Amino acid sequence: MEKKVILVTLIFLMLGCFGSKSTNGLEKAEDFYNKKKDVDFEMFKCFNILQWNQNRKNYREEYHIEFYPNCRIGGYKALRGKVKFENGKPIFHSESLRKDDLPPQLLEEFYRLQVSNLFYKNPDRLELAIYPDVRLLKSCEEEKEGYLSFDNCWHYKVID
Repeated sequence: MEKKVILVTLIFLMLGCFGSKSTNGLEKAEDFYNKKKDVDFEMFKCFNILQWNQNRKNYREEYHIEFYPNCRIGGYKALRGKVKFENGKPIFHSESLRKDDLPPQLLEEFYRLQVSNLFYKNPDRLELAIYPDVRLLKSCEEEKEGYLSFDNCWHYKVID
């Protein structure tokens, strides 16, 4: 009987220690908002930058890049490329888009944001995701159902 009690206690301790996250989704959202709410995101307009696999942490730091010329979505095919970061430095490849066509420092600035996904093809609405559980929306003209607000423009959602 004592062995079972000790075993059950050890299991609970292990689950408590190893199952906990160092920061929860709300803390990640607040941290991003407090540190980066004043970042000028204009260079990212008309771009989507998203990690290769949406369902797991992007350990390989590989991203798809989509550029929508003049932010025209309907009827225009996005110019696509991919980037892989090695030690924080971007290695860019595309058959339809040259690195020289990108705003200067775009990839380096994206890396500094430390987000999983950035959607800004609609110039009035910036959407960011921080893996695995945080969604951020910057739109001063509309709110999104299910999101809470930091201020008039920044909204967030923590996925359970």
